Amino acid sequence: MSFQQDSFGRAWIGTYDGLYVYDIINDKHSRIESGLNFLELADQRITALEISNNQMWIGFYRGGFQVFDLKNETPVGPATEDFSELHVTDICSDDKDGIGIWIATYNHGVLRITPKKTYIYFDSIKLPEKGVTRVLCDNNRTLMVSTTNNLYEYDTNTDKFSLLNFDFGFSSEIINIFSLSNDKKGNLWLGTKDHGLFLWSRTDQETNRHQLHHVSQNNDLKYSTIYGIEQDQTENLWCSTQNGVVKLDPSGKLIKRFSIADGLQGMDFSFGASFQNRDGTIYFGGANGYNRFDPKQIDVENDPSPMRLTNISLPGRASSDIGDVSELQELELSHNDSSVTFQFSVLDFIDAERNQFRYKLENFESEWVENGTNNTASFTNLPAGEYTLRIQGANSSGIWNREGISLAITVLPAPWLTGWAYIIYVMAILGLVWALHRIYHSYAVERRSAEMAVEMFEAENRADDDMQEQLEMQDEWVNSAYQHYQTTLSLISGGISLAKLNRSEAVQQDLVETSIERIAALSRLEDCINYQAGGPCANLHAYTEGLLCELLNNTRVAPESIITINEVTSTPIDAELASPIAVILYELLNNCFQHAFEPDSPANYIHIVLAYGVTNVAPYRSLLLSVHDSGTGMPLDIENLDGQGSGIPIVKSIVEKLGGRLELSEASGTTISIEIPSP
Repeated sequence: MSFQQDSFGRAWIGTYDGLYVYDIINDKHSRIESGLNFLELADQRITALEISNNQMWIGFYRGGFQVFDLKNETPVGPATEDFSELHVTDICSDDKDGIGIWIATYNHGVLRITPKKTYIYFDSIKLPEKGVTRVLCDNNRTLMVSTTNNLYEYDTNTDKFSLLNFDFGFSSEIINIFSLSNDKKGNLWLGTKDHGLFLWSRTDQETNRHQLHHVSQNNDLKYSTIYGIEQDQTENLWCSTQNGVVKLDPSGKLIKRFSIADGLQGMDFSFGASFQNRDGTIYFGGANGYNRFDPKQIDVENDPSPMRLTNISLPGRASSDIGDVSELQELELSHNDSSVTFQFSVLDFIDAERNQFRYKLENFESEWVENGTNNTASFTNLPAGEYTLRIQGANSSGIWNREGISLAITVLPAPWLTGWAYIIYVMAILGLVWALHRIYHSYAVERRSAEMAVEMFEAENRADDDMQEQLEMQDEWVNSAYQHYQTTLSLISGGISLAKLNRSEAVQQDLVETSIERIAALSRLEDCINYQAGGPCANLHAYTEGLLCELLNNTRVAPESIITINEVTSTPIDAELASPIAVILYELLNNCFQHAFEPDSPANYIHIVLAYGVTNVAPYRSLLLSVHDSGTGMPLDIENLDGQGSGIPIVKSIVEKLGGRLELSEASGTTISIEIPSP
C-alpha cells in the first residue's frame, strides 16, 4: 500500500498485514512484529508512509497515525488517541516555510501537523470536503490536495484551499482523482478512476487556465484507472493501472504495456502504492506483493508485431474456394453471401491473450470498432458496393501495428439489380409511360372539348348578365346625373331669388353678376365628381383646393399675404349633399377674400375644416364645417353689405333646408361653424 526510504538506505513497505523493511544490501525483507521491536502498531493495515528528518509517519486504514524516531528507534510523543478513527490515505512532508506534515484522510479531510499545533481543515470549513485522496507536496510549487471529485490548491498567505474548477470533458460523469504527480518541467499529471491520465501544463498553470489535456484519449489508457505516476530520469512516465504497468513518453504517448508475462505481481495494482527512491528505482504495489525496477535497465521493444488474416468463413462455401487467406488482397462476394466472418491475429505469443484488435469497414463504417481481445469481425447483408476492410492490432506490450491488414472487398449485386436489369426496367417503364400518355392524351382532349363547350356556354351567359348589369348601371347613372343637375339648378334658382328680395334695381344688377360667379364656382364641382355604383360622389377637398386658387386671384389684399389651410375631408360625399355644401363653401370663402381683411394687412390666413362628427341619432352622423379667418370680424349688418352682398342669407337658407345649424362668431376675426346631418 505504501513505500518509503530512510537515510540508512532501507526501504519500508506498508501492507495490509503490517510493516516490512527491506535491506537492499542483503536483499532481505523483515516483518516488524508488533511488541517485539521498537514499534507498537495501532493497526496492521498500513495505508501511508512518510519519512522526514529521521522520523517515520505511519498512517493506518482505521487507527489514525503514529510517529517513530528511526535513529533512536523510539516513539515520538504519545499515541494519537484523539485521531484513532482517522482513515489515512496519504502523508506528505513539506518543509517549505516550516509548514510541516500533511495527513490526508477519507473521513476528516486533511490535517496539518506542526511542532506547535495540529490543524484540521475540514472541521474549520477551510476545505469543504472530508474525502481526501492524495496530498502533493512539492517545494517548487503550491501544495495540492485531491478529494474524491475535485482538486484544491493551498494558499499559505490565507491558510485556505481554493477549488480548481477543471473541465475534464465528461459533462455527465463524476471524475475521481486517484493520483497526482509533478514532472521535472512543472507539469501536473492527474490519474483518474476509469478515465485515464490528464495533463495540466505549466503554461496553463502560469496563465491560470484550468484546461486539462486528456493525454490517454487516443490510446488504450482512455478508460484505465491510474493508481500511481512516477517519472524516471529520462522524463518518461511509469503508471500502475488496473491492467498492468505502462510506460509513456513525456507527452503521454504509450510506449509499452507490461503484464504478468514481464514479471508483474499481478495485472491490478493498489491505490497510492507508488514510490521512487533516491537512485531512481520505482516501486509499485498490488494485491500479490510489489514490483521494483530500475527504468534504465528495462529494455523496451518498440517495433509492432506483424499481423495475419487467418480465416474467412462464408456459410455455404468451402474455405478452399477462397484460397490462402494470409496472402489475399481482394475478396469478391456474391449476393448469396449473406454473412461473412474474418479471423485475424497478432504474431506475438508472449502473452497472446492480451493482444488487442480493432477494425473498420470503409464505405460502411466511419469509426473504428474497438474489438478488445476478440480477433474476429462479422458482417451480414452487406449492400452491393466496394469496401476496404482495415484491421489493426496491438501486442501484449500495447504497441499497435498501425499498418495492419488491408483487404479490398467487392459485393456483387443480384442479377435483378445489375446495370442491364435497370436498363430493361427503364425501357419497360418508358414504354408503359408512353402508352399511358397516349391514353391520357385522348381522354384529356375529349374532356377538354367538353369543358370548353361548358365554358363557352357559361361565358355567353356571363356576357348577357354583364350587358344587363351595364344597362342598369347606365340607367342609374343617368337618373343620378339628372337628379344632381336638378339639385344644382334648384340651388342656383333659390340663390338668385333670395338675393333679389327687397333690393333696388342697381343692387339687383350687381347681384346678377355675383350669381353668375356663383354658378361658375358651382360648375367647378363637376370636375370633382365621380360616377360610380350607388350614384355620383364628390371630392370636396379637391374642390376647395381649386376654389381657393381661383379666389386668390380676385381679392382686395395681396394674394401672397394670405395663408390658406385646407382640412376638408377627402372622403367622397354623395353629390346630392356635396352640391349645397359646395355653394356654402364658395359663399363663405368668397366673403372672407372680399370683406375679411384690411387692404394693407401684411399677413392673413383662412382655415377651412370639413369633417364627420357623431350624432345621437343612429345611423346618422353630422358634417361639421368651420371657416375661420384672421380678418377684422363680421359687421353687425353682415347681411346688408354693398352690392356684392355677403352671401350669408344664401348660406343660412341652404343650411335651413338641409336641417342644419349655423353659428357666427366675432371673437377673433370671423368664425363660421355649420353642422349638417348626413346619413
